[in-house]
This record gives sequence, structure tokens and C-alpha cells, in this order.
Amino acid sequence: MSTPTKTKGLQKVMALWFDDADVVFQAGQKLFRVHRSILSARSAIFRDMFSMPPPAPENASSESTVEGCTLIKLPDDAFDVYNFFLAIFDASFFEPPPAVPALGDLAGILRLSHKYDVQFLRRRAVSHLNKLFPLEMGSSFRRANDPSESMLFLLEVIEPAYIANVLWIIPIAFLWVVHVKLDSTFKNEYWTKLPTFFQELYLIFREKYYRDRDSIDPWIFSLPTEGCPNPGRCSKSARLYMADYRKFVESSEKQQLTRKQLQSKFCADCASYAFLQSTATLKMRWNTFPIVLGLPNWATLAKQKEKFEESTKGA
Repeated sequence: MSTPTKTKGLQKVMALWFDDADVVFQAGQKLFRVHRSILSARSAIFRDMFSMPPPAPENASSESTVEGCTLIKLPDDAFDVYNFFLAIFDASFFEPPPAVPALGDLAGILRLSHKYDVQFLRRRAVSHLNKLFPLEMGSSFRRANDPSESMLFLLEVIEPAYIANVLWIIPIAFLWVVHVKLDSTFKNEYWTKLPTFFQELYLIFREKYYRDRDSIDPWIFSLPTEGCPNPGRCSKSARLYMADYRKFVESSEKQQLTRKQLQSKFCADCASYAFLQSTATLKMRWNTFPIVLGLPNWATLAKQKEKFEESTKGA
């Protein structure tokens, strides 16, 4: 015998309340009436959930129901559940790229599609993340030079990406928020919602980033080069760069200095040397980003990304 559940204080989500459906989920104070057959077809976890009898409440011998449908309570955030179910039951809601979903929707769908093993949604969510976070050094550094607090919305994807093993986007997301002032970061809602583990990872990353960025590389002391035709001019330019080294590095990050730009300050030989060395230094710093977070190196992460992309072909 089933026991009707009192729904006072609970809210039906009408976009996901189908009168002919046969199961009701509760997340927080929200109720969703959906079709178990569709969920079973999409997810082995839901299929197993429906095949098992619900545990009897303490001092009761029957299952809870709402309007004659079995009631299942989910521990997940109601907003995440709403987006997750809407992506399953409304094909127009969470379309693949080039559609651009809200990042909060994307984060919740990735989190629950991984948890409940809804593979088509997980693949779609990761495809959106790959579009948003290209695994490329130059564009990543250029995007990182935005100090506005609005960039902190990117922190919303860190935890679900980590849980879903989409590890290659995490160093890039951290890099893109690294120029936001810490006092602004600490007061931001995306930061306060981030679990302590990821907050600590970010602070380690940020400290490493600034320490490496502000350290003068030894190669600049090698200027002028042996083949320099105008050592007086190039020595003076090198001293000016050392006096304002931070600006030099910031320029390198923003646009990866070209030989032509450097030739306005140095001779062709010294400019070529400075270009090669500054690019090598930038690449060396880039290579440390996943390592300092305890992640595999970029080559391994790129293979993981490639493997994912291969698995989605024709899917």
C-alpha cells in the first residue's frame, strides 16, 4: 500500500510535470513528474533505481507517492536537476555546439550526467567545454589578461569538470581568472561555493603563476649576443627591459612578442634570440600549470581529450 505525501510547501515544476508520467522526483522543494521509461532508456543507473523496491520509511510499511506516482527524493541541487531533466526531455534546451549554453546550466548538466551515467549528455557537455577552453597556449595566455571580477564565473565548472575527469580544462580555467584581485575573488559567490579543496588548488596555482612570472630569466643577461652589430644600443635596451621586466612578460603573455616588435628595440640577431628565449620561457611556464595542480602533463591531457573526441565521432 502506498502513502500519499503531503506536498504543502513543495512546488511542481510545470515544465517538467507530465500528467501521463509515472514517477515523481523531489529535489529540494521542487517536484518533477517525468517518464521512467525515458530515464531508463538513457541511464542504467535510473534503470537499476526503478528495478529496486524503495526502502520503507521508518515505522512505515509503504512507499511514498504523489498523485499516485512513486516519489523518489534526490540529494542533488534543484536547479541542477531542473536543467538535467530539461536536457533529457526537451531536445531544444541543451543543443550541441555551436549553441552556447549558460555556464551554470552546463556545469549542472555535466555534474548529473556523469553521476547518473547519461552518456549523450555528458558527451555534449564536454564538447561545450572543449569549445570554451581550447587547449592552446597562445590563446589561453591572451584570454588570461582580463582582471575583471566577471571572469570568476568560470570557477563554476571546476568541480564538475574534475569529478567528470575533464581535467584538461582546469588549468586553463584557473589561468583565466588569475588576474582578478584576491580581495574581489574571496567575496565572490562563485568562490564561496567552490569546495575548499579547489580553493586551495587555485591559491597554489596563483602563487606559482606570479612567482614565475615576476622572476627575471637568466637569458636576458646574455644580451647583447656575440653576433650583435650594435652592442651599445642592445645593452641599453636590455637594461630597459630588466628595469620593467614585468611589463615585458605581460606583453609576451598578451600577444607573444614577434621578432618584428623586438627589432624596434634590438638588432636582428638580439631580437631573434630574445624572441626564441621569451617564447621558450612562456612555454616552460605553461608546462608547469597542470603539474602544480597535481594533474598529468599537457601531453597526457591532450591524449585524454583526443580520446574523448574520438569516442564521440558518429555519436
